[in-house]
Amino acid sequence: MTEATHGDGEAAPTATPAATPSAARAPVISVEDRLAQEAAFPWPERYPEPVGWMLSPELISQLGRVLGKPVDPRRWMRLRGGFAHVEDGAPISADTTEGPGRWRQVVRDAHTVPVRDQIVQPTTGELWFDYIADIGDGFAAMYSIGYLLQADLVTTDGAPLGSTALRPDGTPVALTVAAPAARDRVDPARLPRGQFLFVGGDAAYHVADRPTLAWRLQSPMYWAARDLDDAGLLDPTPHRLYGIPGNHDWYDHLDGFSRVFCEHATPVMLPDSPDDNQRRRWEAATPVRLHGFHTRQRGSYLAIQLPWDWQLWGLDIDQPLDALQQAYFDSQIHRDKLIVCVPSPPLVFHSGHDVPPPLIDAYRALELPPAYGNGCEINPLPPDSCRLDLSGDVHHYARYAGAWPEGRTDPSYHAVVSGLGGAFLHPSDTVHSDRPPVEGAVFPPPDAARAEVSRGANWWVLFGGGWMRGIPLVLGALCASSWIQPGASQRLARWWLHWLGICEQDDGWLPMGRHGDWGAWGIAPEYLSAAKAVLSIGGVVLLAVGGWMYLRVARRRRADLSLGAPSQSAFRLSWLVPSRSYAPAWAVLLLGITALVVGRWLAPGAVSAVLLDAFVIALVTAAPVVAGVAIAWNRARKVSGAAFFYLAVVATGHVAVQLLTLLVLVLLGFVAPITTLAVAVGYLALSYVVPSALLRRGWGGGIAAVWLVILVGALAAIVAASDGHWVAVVPTECAMALGLVQRLAVVAASSVLAMFVGSAHVGWYLAAAARFHNNELGGAARVDRFRQFIRFRVTPTQVTGFVIALDRVVDWFPRDEQGRATAAPPAATAGPGPARPAGLRPFLIDVFTLAPRPAATDD
Repeated sequence: MTEATHGDGEAAPTATPAATPSAARAPVISVEDRLAQEAAFPWPERYPEPVGWMLSPELISQLGRVLGKPVDPRRWMRLRGGFAHVEDGAPISADTTEGPGRWRQVVRDAHTVPVRDQIVQPTTGELWFDYIADIGDGFAAMYSIGYLLQADLVTTDGAPLGSTALRPDGTPVALTVAAPAARDRVDPARLPRGQFLFVGGDAAYHVADRPTLAWRLQSPMYWAARDLDDAGLLDPTPHRLYGIPGNHDWYDHLDGFSRVFCEHATPVMLPDSPDDNQRRRWEAATPVRLHGFHTRQRGSYLAIQLPWDWQLWGLDIDQPLDALQQAYFDSQIHRDKLIVCVPSPPLVFHSGHDVPPPLIDAYRALELPPAYGNGCEINPLPPDSCRLDLSGDVHHYARYAGAWPEGRTDPSYHAVVSGLGGAFLHPSDTVHSDRPPVEGAVFPPPDAARAEVSRGANWWVLFGGGWMRGIPLVLGALCASSWIQPGASQRLARWWLHWLGICEQDDGWLPMGRHGDWGAWGIAPEYLSAAKAVLSIGGVVLLAVGGWMYLRVARRRRADLSLGAPSQSAFRLSWLVPSRSYAPAWAVLLLGITALVVGRWLAPGAVSAVLLDAFVIALVTAAPVVAGVAIAWNRARKVSGAAFFYLAVVATGHVAVQLLTLLVLVLLGFVAPITTLAVAVGYLALSYVVPSALLRRGWGGGIAAVWLVILVGALAAIVAASDGHWVAVVPTECAMALGLVQRLAVVAASSVLAMFVGSAHVGWYLAAAARFHNNELGGAARVDRFRQFIRFRVTPTQVTGFVIALDRVVDWFPRDEQGRATAAPPAATAGPGPARPAGLRPFLIDVFTLAPRPAATDD
């Protein structure tokens, strides 16, 4: 027995699994299955990183699907009215097949619907199932959570589970993986694996298509099952898999969703489906099966009948509720004791004002009282009923009670946000209103969440987390090409510098007029025109070739996401391979752009100059306002008043600062190159530490003020230098001889430096805006820690949710040719580092009870 810190940092005992491999025990996974699975999903050379949200190549290649208009493929999902999946104590459960003696006809609202005649109650008096949402992100996180989902858990000290997540001494209830036990007895210290697993939306990121599901969900889930089987801990009992789609499932038009969750043997569809192509594609779709799970679902929504008249509904309302779905749920007669799973939460970030409109419309259409509403004076649920609103989408855990005065102690209603299945972390410290969650029912704790996502404000993390750095690079090259050439754009830029108090010096500016005087070199204009034509045509060809190379890599990566991982061959420089890396395509594109720019400099044309100047002027004039308002409206539409104004100012200021930085780097670089470079380096040094540190300390809105002070100081230093201090001026006599080289140097140097400084600006913006929205900050941080799922126990009188969490995920460990770990993992990993499989330290963070409220309490 060793000690390991977890949860709130307190030490708790950790034990090795309760069983060890036995030579006499036959493996659950057959040799044939192992060979097939491991041929398709070899153990990765290293764990694939969590998905990149800051314009990663994978995100860019799928932007068309993310931003495209979604279609509604549910019109062929015709589920029989009244029929529900059945999960009970029968040997064969999850049965929706009509048969003699199994169903009886019941009249409901003038309609005759079939109802299961008898639900087989488990002999133990309880039924268990698991719930998870927002999965299929980082390999380590998915492996860790998949390891626990497919195993029984017991308390490490053998003490019975209680009604809270804490022991009497205030420490969390620590758990460990155990060998499966007989299902016909009750163990008060055991959390048995659920009879079925329900996924509450977003099965993979960025888009839940077949390659992404196979790479980020199917593979780690298999390896977790393989390791459990090798340790003698895998339950051989078949388990069912159900789910509803979230927005990332809808981006693929539910094609990937149907491959994972839907039973393809006997699809139920409209006989006169208007989309035969889609029907044939669905019938022929290659399933993406999770090992050890069986599917029985035939649509993107479903009802599951549980013993003792409990019922679970899974609503597909990321897109609005359709008529067929409404008719299906209207036919369900058991609605007094409901667990309703929806894609997005009605209560989140301390607010009941952010309820998604599709959820409001669906609940109204299905006659489900809005118990989540802020304006409820008394419990709106009917007497002797209860409801749990269960959702993911937001990536943390929080539990909210009803809004009525006794709502915090009334077990008849809970709204639970449970989105830590594997995706990045949404900090739990963001506050939008005055509706706090139940005390202690938040994970991770606000301070821990804030500290973990603060790395998302670090410019180096942003720089390496995607192609966000490419935006200031492209803008820098575009603006520099315009500002160093005489014209309206250059005059406007110089006017802005004068407005900022920076006066032009006689010998300070690069003498632009002399660079185009190629006649002094005896070069005839017709030769310059010919060179311009050659460079222009060559540039266009290079751009076309680079675009083709980029699309080719994007298509290959969409079909096989493992191409984005390091090569497992001896040739490690996989980023140089044109068939799997975007780097060669970017090199060709940059060459094409350079050819076009140089060609324009050789023989300036009036039309090209006017077009480029007009574009740059419009960009730098309108972009701050348009982009700022768009960002503020998109991210702050759920807040109001001063919060919206604050975010609008911060967003607009961020875009303006990005453009001002380009102006300084391009036009002041020749006036004060040493000071400009020194200020840029100093700003990067401060930005590496300060915004993250302020976030960790919870400065909130004060971050914007600190950022403003640093920016003003940096600009003041450069302005002072431009008036004659520490100025290194390019000699005029060298300008004509090195004009073209100088121009290329200005464009290249300012653009490259803009990549780093622009990433630092983004970090400051995310830190300043995190007070009211944290989606981009959490995505940039790509946190693998803090995973969570819920294991439910259903009894005749109540449903109890045991919220199981990890504060650390597994560390990478190598394997031999047979797939076994080359060295036995330790029983536990001490300290704050990652854990190995046998050292995973799950613990309880919350225990809650859902039970009908007696009618007498209404008096």
